[in-house]
Amino acid sequence: MAEVVALVGSVISIVEIANRIASACKSYIDSVQDHPKDLRLIYIGTLSLKVVLESLQFLNHNDLDDSVTAWSLQGPNGPIESCKRAM
Repeated sequence: MAEVVALVGSVISIVEIANRIASACKSYIDSVQDHPKDLRLIYIGTLSLKVVLESLQFLNHNDLDDSVTAWSLQGPNGPIESCKRAM
């Protein structure tokens, strides 16, 4: 049970950090006309990661379909890997 609480705390922290990064990127993109293309990729990646992590609360680890869904999120073409590449 303590492991689950620690994991939830970690996910919440990551979501908060992703939100701060996305907000900073968005502010810079909105204020600087010649912003780097990579900044948009980071913005999109962090927002994707935030949504993925927030959505994990709806998955049931005992349901096979949900397990497959969770596995695909971290796959080579999934949003987690996409965010890692952008960073």
